[in-house]
Amino acid sequence: MNVRLTLENAKLPKRTNPTDAGADLFSPVRVQIPPHESVFIDLGVQMELQEGTVGLVFARSGLGSKYGIRPRNCVGVIDAKYRDNIGVMVENASENFYEIEIGDRIAQIVIVPILTPDFQNVDELDIEDARNGGFGKSGK
Repeated sequence: MNVRLTLENAKLPKRTNPTDAGADLFSPVRVQIPPHESVFIDLGVQMELQEGTVGLVFARSGLGSKYGIRPRNCVGVIDAKYRDNIGVMVENASENFYEIEIGDRIAQIVIVPILTPDFQNVDELDIEDARNGGFGKSGK
């Protein structure tokens, strides 16, 4: 995949293991995030995603579970035609200040294929084998 680095200290996304779904995204800046605050970090990375794919930016599980550091919008969506810098609004959900250093892994991107159907308004939906209720209706 073609990637352009636009800021000093920007790094290419990198998988820890070749078979990992997510590639780590790195901070090109040093910043301190106060408790319950957010900071926007421009990664200095532009990607040329293939048509028919989307880049989904997720939290890194260790940062989220151990330190309360996560993308504020939970999941970022990078459309295939987007060519500007990718950024992450990083939220500190903890009670402690958190220091991000240059080169720290702050999020991960997963590139997945997508469907883009046209939407049609219909009078009825196919309900054969359908489930209703949602939000926990299938049990614990």
